[in-house]
Parts: sequence; C-alpha cells; structure tokens
Amino acid sequence: MKKTASTLIILLVSFSCFASVLSPYGAMKTSTVHFDIVYPEHCEETAVHIYEECEQIYSEITEMIGIDPQVRIPVIITDKYKVNNAFFTNYPNNTIVLYDNPSTNPSLSVFEDSIVSIFRHELTHALIYNIRGRFPAALSRIFGDIISVSSALYVDEFFSEGIAVYSESRNGSGRLNNSHVMEIIRQAKSDGSFPSWDVVNGSRDTYGRGNNSYIFGGAFMKYLAETYGEDKLFEYFIKAGDIHLFKLSHELFVSVFKISPKAAWKNFEDSIKVPDSIKENQSLKSDLFKSNQTFASTECSNNYFYTISSISNDICKIYPKAGIIEKTGFAPSYCNTLSISDEGYVLSNHNLMETDDMILLNSEGKKVLSFAPDARNGCFINNEDTLKALIYGADGQIEKLTLYRFENLDSEAEAIAEKSILLGYDTLVLSMDSTETGYVVLLIKDGLTRKIVFLDVETFEMKSFEVPDILINCISCIDGSEDIVLSYNNSNPAHPSFSRLGRINVSLASNSADIYLSPSDISGGVYTPVSDGEEVFYIARFTDGDSLCLSDLSYFSLKYSSSTDLTPFSPLEGAPVYTSDNLRSNSLKYNLMGNIGRGVIIPLGINTADNSVALGGTWITSDLTQSLTLLASSGYSFENKDIFLTTSVTESSLPVEITVDSGISISVEDIEDINYFVSGTASKGFTLNSNNQTVTLSDTATVKNSDYFDFSNTFKANYYNAKSLGTGYYDYTAHSLTLTASEESAAFSAYYKAQSLLPLPCTGVLTYNLPFYITGQVLYEYEEEDIYLSMALGSTLFAWDIQDNLPYTLFYFRRMHLDASYQHIIRFSKNGSTATANVLDAELLFDFSPIIGSSASELNFKIGPKVRWNINRGSTEWSFIIQVE
Repeated sequence: MKKTASTLIILLVSFSCFASVLSPYGAMKTSTVHFDIVYPEHCEETAVHIYEECEQIYSEITEMIGIDPQVRIPVIITDKYKVNNAFFTNYPNNTIVLYDNPSTNPSLSVFEDSIVSIFRHELTHALIYNIRGRFPAALSRIFGDIISVSSALYVDEFFSEGIAVYSESRNGSGRLNNSHVMEIIRQAKSDGSFPSWDVVNGSRDTYGRGNNSYIFGGAFMKYLAETYGEDKLFEYFIKAGDIHLFKLSHELFVSVFKISPKAAWKNFEDSIKVPDSIKENQSLKSDLFKSNQTFASTECSNNYFYTISSISNDICKIYPKAGIIEKTGFAPSYCNTLSISDEGYVLSNHNLMETDDMILLNSEGKKVLSFAPDARNGCFINNEDTLKALIYGADGQIEKLTLYRFENLDSEAEAIAEKSILLGYDTLVLSMDSTETGYVVLLIKDGLTRKIVFLDVETFEMKSFEVPDILINCISCIDGSEDIVLSYNNSNPAHPSFSRLGRINVSLASNSADIYLSPSDISGGVYTPVSDGEEVFYIARFTDGDSLCLSDLSYFSLKYSSSTDLTPFSPLEGAPVYTSDNLRSNSLKYNLMGNIGRGVIIPLGINTADNSVALGGTWITSDLTQSLTLLASSGYSFENKDIFLTTSVTESSLPVEITVDSGISISVEDIEDINYFVSGTASKGFTLNSNNQTVTLSDTATVKNSDYFDFSNTFKANYYNAKSLGTGYYDYTAHSLTLTASEESAAFSAYYKAQSLLPLPCTGVLTYNLPFYITGQVLYEYEEEDIYLSMALGSTLFAWDIQDNLPYTLFYFRRMHLDASYQHIIRFSKNGSTATANVLDAELLFDFSPIIGSSASELNFKIGPKVRWNINRGSTEWSFIIQVE
C-alpha cells in the first residue's frame, strides 16, 4: 500500500491530519546503511528480522530496477493497528510503516516469510518514487521528499501497486504465484467483466475497485516483463523519474514499449487463461439480498447452514431441504468468521483497526464476551459437557492456540483459559473447525506448505498430513463426522482452475485419510464450503458480487485422488526463531526531538488563524513516528492586506491530542495595527463498535487581540456513524450528532442519511435507487437571545454514472447527479417576534478529478449550477458551485 500526496492543495490541508503510528515513549531505534528502524521493545522479534534482512532486500530491488536512488528510509514497526498491512509515504518525509501482525488476510497469506515480503513491497514503492533526474533531484533537496515526478505524472496507483506486487512475487511466493489469488483475474474474464484500461487507471469508486491496482496491476507488470523483457519494464520506471516535455504516461509508455497502453492491456486480457470447461453453480436465490452482496463466511451446525453478510452483518440461517433463508441474528460490524454451538451461541472474529478480537454472542444475539485484543479465529468444541472453544491468537508474529471454557453465558460471560500452545513465528491458522469426536481440525500455513492438522483438545497432541499438488484454501468438518470438505486450487498457476471442492474421509483411529477431489471447475468457484454429509453450502465469488449456493455432493463428481497417513506435528514452542544480540547492542532509546525530519516546503502561506491561503511559504515536518508535528508559515494576504507569521505544534501520542497554534500579523497599511493569537486545542477520539462509529471531544481556548483583548473558548462533541454496502457511491447510511458551545452561542445539529429512497432496480448507467437525508439544527445566541431552528429534507433524485462512458480528457468524470432539498427555518427573537422561511434548493453537479499521468488524482471537484426558491418571498436565486474535496 502506498500513501502519497499528489497535489499542493492536499498538502495544505493535510498538516492537521497526522496520526501517531507509534508512541515515541519507550521506543527503540537502530540503524543500518540505508535504514533507521524504530520499534517498541515488545516488537523486537520483528525488528530483528527486518534488521537482518533489510540491506539484502535493498540490494536485490536496486539490482532488479537497475538503479540505486541512494536514500535513507526510516522504518517504523508498530502493533498499534491490529491489521496486517503497511504503507510507504513521502510526506513530509520518506517513511515505511509496518504493522506487526500475522498475515491472516487470505490475499496476504501467500508468502514464505510474510513480514519480509510486505517490507519488500513497501521498499519497492520507496525506491521507485525516489528515482529522480537531475532537475527533480535538485528540487527535492530544496522542497523535500515529496518532490517526485513519478508519483505526480507517470506512476499512478495502478503502476505503483502493480510493480510492488511484481517485486514481492519474484522469489517464487507472493500473490502472482498463488493460483487462488489469481482466480480474481480469471473470474473477471470468465464473467465477461474484465475491467477496461480506463477503469483500472481511474478512481473507480464502485464495487470491485480494491483488486484492480494490486492483482490486475501486478499481473500486467508480469506480462510486460515476460513479453518485452524486464529491462524494458524498469526502463519505464527509471524514465518516469525525470521530466519529459510534452509527454504524460501514455506517451512515455509508447516510447518504451512501442505500443499503446490500451493495446497492451487488450493483449494482456487475451493472454489470460480460464478453465476449459466450467459448470454453472446452483445459486440459492433470496429476496433478502441485493446485487453486489458479499459474504464473509459459512457454517454448518445441527444440520442447518449459516452465513454472515459482510454488508448488513446479518447472521442468516438456511434450511437445506426447503432452500429458505431467514435472518436469525445480527453480528457486530466487520465480523468475518463464524462458529455456532449446538445451543445457538455464536463465536465470530471482529476486526477493527485498533483491535482484533473474538466476539461471543449468546442465543439472543447479545454480546457477552470479547477476547481482545489479538484473537483472530476460534471454534466451539463439540462432544463436551461444558461449552468450550479453541481461540487462535497472536503476539506480534508469534501464533498461539488457547483452549477456554465458559461460565454464566446467559448473563455476564466468563472465559477461563485451560491450556495454550505456541505455533511459532508466522505459522498461520487459515481456517479451523471441530469434529464430533472432540478434535479440532486446522488448516495451517507453515512457510509455503499447507498442512491439515488434528488437535486433541484433551492432550493438545497434534498430527497432520499434506495433500500434494493442490493449494488448499479452506477446510471444515462435515457435520456429525471426522470427515472434511475443503476448497482448493491447482497449485501451479500456469494450469488455471477456479476454486474446487474436495472431500477427505478421515480415520483418526488408524491415522489415515482418503482424499477425493472434484475434477470440475464451478462458475464463481467454491469458497468456504460446509456440508451436512449430503449437501454442500458455499459461496461463489463473481466480479460484481457473491452468490450463495447449495448443491448435492454428487453435483461435484468427486473422484478418488490418493491416500495418506497422519504423522505427529510439532509446532515451534518457546523462543522465537529470530534473536539477535547485535540488534540490542546497536539500539538506543528513541529521542523524539532528535528525530525531526527535514520535512517539506510548500510555496504558499497558510494562516492558521483562519486557514486561509496566501502568497508565501510553509514548512511542515514531523518526527519519525508522526507523533510530533511542526508547521511554520509566513506570507502576505491580499484579502486582509497584512503580513503574517504562524506556527503550529501537535503532539498526538499523548492520551489527549494537544495542538497549539500561534500567529502574528502586521497591516501593511498601518504598521501599528498588530494582531496576534494563541490557540490551544485538546481533543480525544473514541472508537465504539466499529471503525465508523466514533465520538470526538475537543476544547479550544483562544487568546487574541483585534481592537481589544479577547479570550474565547469553544467546546465541541461529535458522534458519527456510517455504514457502507461496498457497492458504490450512494450505498451507505450515516448519522451524526454534534454539540458546539462557545462564548457567543450554542448549537446542536443532527444528520441522517438513508440508503435508498425508491425501491427501484439500478440498471445501466442511470441510477434511481438513491439516498435521502434529514438534517436538523438548533442555534442559540447568548448575546441576542435568539433561537434558530432549521430542518431540511433532501435527496439525490437521479445520478448518471459516466466514468466508463467518456474517453479520457484532462479530467476524469465520475458522475452527474441532481440533488434537491426542502428546508424550513424558524427564528425566535427575544422580543417575541417570529420569522419563518421555506426554501427549495436544487443542484445539478458534476463530480470530476484532474488527470495526473494516466490516473485521476485524489482531488475531487464538484461543479455545477444551483437554484434556490424562497417560497415565502416568491424569489429565485441562481448560483454556480465549485466545491473541492
């Protein structure tokens, strides 16, 4: 993942958006030739690993590219966020941030050594963006690391993520060598939904955009390397580091590859192989779900099937004989695993940015217990008098399994740990389920090997077997037996298959297993299959959404493949693999003030008193952990006709974020007219049940002189909740409540947005199924003793999705939409008079972004006419809107 600012306007507003990725207090720092590694002491094992590998990886990537940019790059290792990811940013300084968590994301569970491969991915970003010609290099020395011709003109997200995925996959592992991950591309071609060149290079904001840059981009880079040679591929990226007059990415691409990018993309599409014979899946139709639906997981319990909707969070029960689906519960947001006990208790993973835990719901759907903060998966244990569960968790990269028993589940639950075992560094449990005989079966990734492991929960002894020549993606126990159903792909991506079904008949008593595999490819693939022994319930994934499927086992025509023996499995116990006294001897306590970067200089002034932009210059920087942020700016304001100097300091790693702004301005017309201000803000944000439910409290005190000395204080509290369906721009619900109190007035406002107004289908590019919103506000002015009440009702009447229907111009047009609202305003004055206004507003707006290189930038414009009709006065007002987001 990359994180870079592409325009000056984004830079101007982003200085206040820093977030500390690591508390600097108690952190350690060590250095190599090209890296400064900062880490908390409890992440030492991962720091050791990066310390030992980083210079070798640097050499490998620079040799691959054919040029060494000669840069030093800070690497921050943190477990603050409980997701497996990383990012590179060159604003305000080059920095790589690694989240020290195991790779439980299926698309990232494809590396022999996950954290090192993810580091390689981010370092590829860093080196590509730091390739500069002579003139850009000179500008970078003056203005900072953000000066990168590559990111500004020639290397958009598609090329950037694509070359990083290509880099991570050169050693035999990685996403491009994983046939299950590459199924996304084959499915798109099979569906007839292969994205166009314009779509993969644009800021697509509808369903399916997440895979374009990584999977499609990586596969396209591999195609270019194999077709034209790796030297030609990296010739493009080297040339992209310099300015080429009258050339954007299209012309640069043609000059290197002697073919247009669209023509090369069409040849790439033609090269994609799909299975020769594909059976149509047997979809389970239901009116409960709209199109573009996605599902997280499946489960079989007491001969019933269950699934979780990723969008609505509904837990749904399927009656196999009747094929009926009904909603039976509601899971917290972002739950992606599912285990259901015989008594109806639900165990599910709950993944947020700052926590990753298992949620236990009682039979009434109430959350009674949470395993926090590092639980990844879990399942109930069958054949037990007392309800028990095996929980899979992690401490950094060290995986572990813990057996719990539960008490008082009908009220306040209590979980008691009975025994635990370490699995080792980067030894991942990809899926788990329990048999009827008290065993838990685990699919474990150990390096690039995937093993099926049986764990005896009484003795914690483990035995395992491998299935050669296939890539197993998911396993589950057939209800009422020791047998297993599994989802698998051919392990060789050169022989493509969609995810298929397999069955393994297991005899634990004789330590043997017979393997049966389906020879047929199923349209949409077979994801997370579960079975009651007669029927199979599974998810088929298509380019535009998922389908729930229910089929007889005979439908898959399983054929005998091989037999195998179960052998003892001994996971690593005790000390982690990576230890180094050398790291400790070369590490020092991190010094916050001693690690301030040189930052970035912006040739515009920012007056933090009113956030206005003026003629001047601004310097923005932070320490390596982005905990301490500094800004200094000076300039001339044409509007106020004054010269100003402002500063801003933010400390974000404390329990409460503190920001201090100060400034002074002198009028050019009257040099005795000197104004100053000092402002301090303390703020705290709280995450509730999901990332999108937050409460923010802030208090700002300001001292200033403007003709007279003045002190003011403003308190603000805001609650915000939003939920997206993941299907497009208009698919989310949201509501917020805001309370503001200052010296002059108090205000309360509320906002609500619903997903749809009309229950009409969305077909083609014209969209009818659109949202409406309700807003309300109460404002009380202390001095005037006036009360303002307002209420508005609005909607998007129609929208035209035009992003795929126009050729590229200088702008990337997303949509045109017609919005309308009605607003009712009442003013109560202290003299008893009342004024009422009724207003109708209509806006016809275009959404677009300027094209940078071949990609739409992150900057979004809304532009178009607005008409307002004041019903009380009978007057009409016309205006033209230009809005920047």
